[in-house]
Amino acid sequence: MNKVKIIFYTMCFTFCMTHFSTLSHANNWLECPALNNPQSYEKRRAQKYLVPGTADWLFISKKDFMQDFKLKEETITAFANFQKSLKKHGTDLVLVVPPQRGLMHPDKIDFSNPRARGYDNKKARDSYQFMIKQLQQAGVAIHDAPNFENVTEYGYARDHHWNATGAQLIAQLTAEQIKKLPAYKKINKQDFKIEEGKDINFRGSAFNSVKEICGTELPIATIKENISVAVNADLFESAEPEIVLIGTSFSEQGKSFANFAGHLRVALSADINNQSLGGGGISKSISDFLGANTFKKTPPKILIWEIPGFYTLNRADFVNEMTALIDKDE
Repeated sequence: MNKVKIIFYTMCFTFCMTHFSTLSHANNWLECPALNNPQSYEKRRAQKYLVPGTADWLFISKKDFMQDFKLKEETITAFANFQKSLKKHGTDLVLVVPPQRGLMHPDKIDFSNPRARGYDNKKARDSYQFMIKQLQQAGVAIHDAPNFENVTEYGYARDHHWNATGAQLIAQLTAEQIKKLPAYKKINKQDFKIEEGKDINFRGSAFNSVKEICGTELPIATIKENISVAVNADLFESAEPEIVLIGTSFSEQGKSFANFAGHLRVALSADINNQSLGGGGISKSISDFLGANTFKKTPPKILIWEIPGFYTLNRADFVNEMTALIDKDE
């Protein structure tokens, strides 16, 4: 082999190894300066900023490090009025506010990172719990805050959603509140169970952004699909579910693969009509549902409205619009 060939092969080997290293699952994204550059988020404001944590975790400071959940009085009044308007149609409202990963996994936050240094987990937890109490004291049905200290698994490492364990936890807390409602006793009961399905290669919501910003790929997690299955179901049963779930990608099946609706079915022993829509914020699914003829003709006995904790609930004007949407045909 002559010198020219040796040099050529050496150059090819060096190029290939360098290229592979850039696109491999190496942890060089943990030291990617571009993650801290505001210009990196001009087209992805919802993910500003991506903050590396410990143990290959990746947080979104805008979502995961929110600390103030306190509600304004006008917001509390708006939700109370919204609940009253639904009740006129025979529907009970139950709110679900999934806590974000910063609340649940402070042990995975790298507080030496400047973007995380100002996050006060205790302050955030206290504020979240206070928000829950504000609504409960106003008579609005909402689940209790989880026992943060006892939670070891809740969210994904590199995705802002809850995982199946987290969805199950909040489903159980939500079910405890729903079972207190007189309407629950009148719901048709059906036992459900969760079964494991196929393996899913789960990239997570930050995968594409990190690839574009840092030129590297995040590790791909393998998760199990979990499916809710009716136990001893009546093949001739055709009644529509009397509980409707509306919400975001946290509840839409196929986004987080957490199957919140399925865990509610198990916890409530009742079927759920899941009308959740991902990508529409807190407004899309609720406005679509209330504006449809189905709600006007056959309102559900119970309406579960899921709103992620990183969205501010202080949107009294929007809640009042939804109340007006209910009342406009009366």
